[in-house]
Amino acid sequence: MLKKETTEALVRRVLGDEAFSFAVVHYLVAEYVSPDGGCRVVLTLETGTGREVVEGQGAGFVDAAYKGLMHHHARAYSSLETLTFTGFAIRGQMETGAGLDAEVEVELCVRTLHGRTQAFRAHDRSTLAAAVAAVVQVVEHFINAERAYVKLHRCLADAEARHRPDLIEEYTHSLAHLVETQSFETISARVRRG
Repeated sequence: MLKKETTEALVRRVLGDEAFSFAVVHYLVAEYVSPDGGCRVVLTLETGTGREVVEGQGAGFVDAAYKGLMHHHARAYSSLETLTFTGFAIRGQMETGAGLDAEVEVELCVRTLHGRTQAFRAHDRSTLAAAVAAVVQVVEHFINAERAYVKLHRCLADAEARHRPDLIEEYTHSLAHLVETQSFETISARVRRG
């Protein structure tokens, strides 16, 4: 199994300053505490181009936050629609505070179409803030992996046009690593068309 950290290092090397990132600066939650209740989340995001408001609905907070972010970005990054959440855990880090003000760790486990599972963890004194931070990690990770895949395809085409076997080998190896960790079937045809 390939480590998430190895993929993240590859993505950082490929994208450099072009890596996508955002932060949730505010969220509102409306949740009905009943078996059929559901949750509605409104997230205010700070991106490199300003603020955006994203809304999502789901069975609970994490589900609603992910669905909101996924629907917001899925048009540009279709691989987000292929992920399956396989685990969710909250652990109190009692050594970090006196009782209920201690930090919590939220862990989300995600499986790709290839069956690879990756864990994302975030810490905060607020359970909801840690949960949304973990969701942001998932979204950023897979958006950046998709962006790196597209960029590597362009670099590979350029290396082939320039008859650079050294670069062809490097880019092919990098693409193979990304494809092994995540499915890009939904965008492969689009990338080949240019």
